[in-house]
Parts: sequence; C-alpha cells; structure tokens
Amino acid sequence: MELQPENSMAQSALRMANHNRTVLEQQQLGQLPLITMSLAVVTALSAMRDLIIWSEVESNWMLELNSIAVATNVLIAILAQIDRIPARLANIVTALSLLLIASKPIATLPIDLAPAPLYIATVLLGAAIALHSLKWVIVVNCIATVGYVTTAAIFLTPLQTAVTASVLFATLLISFFIVNRRIEDVLYKYRLTERIKELEAILPMCSSCKKTRNDAGEWLSIESYIEQQGGPQVSHSVCPECKNSIYGDLLKGR
Repeated sequence: MELQPENSMAQSALRMANHNRTVLEQQQLGQLPLITMSLAVVTALSAMRDLIIWSEVESNWMLELNSIAVATNVLIAILAQIDRIPARLANIVTALSLLLIASKPIATLPIDLAPAPLYIATVLLGAAIALHSLKWVIVVNCIATVGYVTTAAIFLTPLQTAVTASVLFATLLISFFIVNRRIEDVLYKYRLTERIKELEAILPMCSSCKKTRNDAGEWLSIESYIEQQGGPQVSHSVCPECKNSIYGDLLKGR
C-alpha cells in the first residue's frame, strides 16, 4: 500500500516529462524551416570561401567534404520547408546539420596546424540556440569537442591543445546554460498560454439576472452574448418543466 503514492508520483512525473518533450519537439518543428535554412546558408557560404582561397595543398577531398555538407544541409532545409520532417526527428536533423558544419574545422586542422577553437565554439553556441533538447545539445557538443580536441592533440603542441580544450570547455558550460534557459522559457510560455486559454473559456455570468460580461466589460443577456460571439441566432421557447411551473394551473383548468 505504501508504494502506491510513489508509483503515482512516478507516473505523473513521467507523463509530465513526455508532455514537455512533445511541447519542445513541436517548438523545434515550428522553427525548423528557419533554422535549417540558416544552417544551409552558413554551409554554402563557408564552401564558397574555400573555393575562393582553394589551393592544391587542400586537395580535392576538401571540395568533396564541402559538397556533401552543402548538399545534405540544403536537402534538409528543403524538406523542412515543405513539412516533410516529423516532429520527433526535428532535433535529430538539426543536430546533423550542426555536425556537418563542425566536420570541416576538424578536418582542416591537420592542414592549418593552428588552434582555431572559435569555429567549434560557434557550433557549440549554435547548438544551444538552434536546438530545443538538452540531450541533443550534449550529443552535438560532445562529438564536436571530442573530435576537435582529439585532432588537436595529434597534430598540435600540448600547450595549444590545452588552450583549445579550455576554451571549448568554457563554451560548453555557457551553451548548457543557454539551452536550459531557453527550454525553461519555452515551457513557461506554453503553460502561460494554456492558462490563458483556460481563463478565456470561463464565462462570467451574473448569479442573479444571468447576464454575461463580454471582453469589452459590457453586461449582455445570454442571447445577445451568443449572437455577438458569432454563434447561432437565439430563438425562444418553453421547456416542459417551465411550462408546468408557469402554465400548469391554466392548462389544468382547461
């Protein structure tokens, strides 16, 4: 018997968590066209920059990497624009777009041989802004950070690697703070909107004369209120109970 309240609380918490996840997925889906289009434009601009400064040192594999990233992000953006991405995949495709952007600075690090954590830091902060899921922010940030720091440890000096890791670690903390605040804000606004809907569904009515107050503060008869709200035209009649109570004696006399 003692386990029932605990089970009930656990089930309630699980339902709340599932509900919040659904709300966040819908929020991600609603912003997906803008987010994916922006990421596709960033990927394309980065590829155009590489074409301008391209040299034989970078070889053809860089062009191939850019082509894959641009084609994939443009395809994702098009699918988002025509509503072909379900809500449950909204965070996943956004994470994929971000990882494609992060792949280039990781791949070019052995060529440049210079610590440039700003590119990966931008991706980490971008994930916190573009995603509505702490789990997927952690996935994107961990993959990007581990990939970049590991590559830096292989090709850069220990000091450069340590500085790079410190910068990215600080950015990770900031990104987690940002995404948590954004998630709290989205859920708060959703609960506030639902509460407003509940309050708007309440019909203020005088307990004495039964007049109803509209949004302008005017007290109207229920018939006038229904017609003012675009409802059906009201026609009067008498129900059986009222007929008996009002006209009962008269009808019996007849």
